[in-house]
Amino acid sequence: MNFKYFTENEIVNPIFNNCPAKNWQELPTKIAKNLTNNIEAITPFRDWLDTPLLITSSWRPASKGSPHQNGFAIDYQIKDNSTNINLHKECIKWFQKFYSLKNSRLFLEYKGNGMWLHFDINFKKNNEIEIFIGYPKNNNMIYEKYNGLTPIEKV
Repeated sequence: MNFKYFTENEIVNPIFNNCPAKNWQELPTKIAKNLTNNIEAITPFRDWLDTPLLITSSWRPASKGSPHQNGFAIDYQIKDNSTNINLHKECIKWFQKFYSLKNSRLFLEYKGNGMWLHFDINFKKNNEIEIFIGYPKNNNMIYEKYNGLTPIEKV
């Protein structure tokens, strides 16, 4: 596959967790299709952002109940900007204003030293675009609808 901003290796071998496939050709066909759909759906956002995105997590078949389990989700980190609150707010505004693919969810998550974007498509059939934040509290991740505050501002 030829993607505008990512190599197959970056998708199959993300930074923080390794999916069980060693290369793109080892992915099950359905998983490869789901990951391809995600990469293609995020491309207009990446065009607008004009800053590299790092893939930190992709297919995780052991993540029961998660969109990662079936390749519906990919986690992205904005290179060299994982703690830039204003940039992340601008990203959310872009999704709210310009993104139109239904059945999509964007999570702005924070844990440890930075934020990342979890983007999934076709996992929940809700015919809308939903935006959430996630942050740690009492050793659990708390998820709530985005209300103008980033996860760093909630912690």
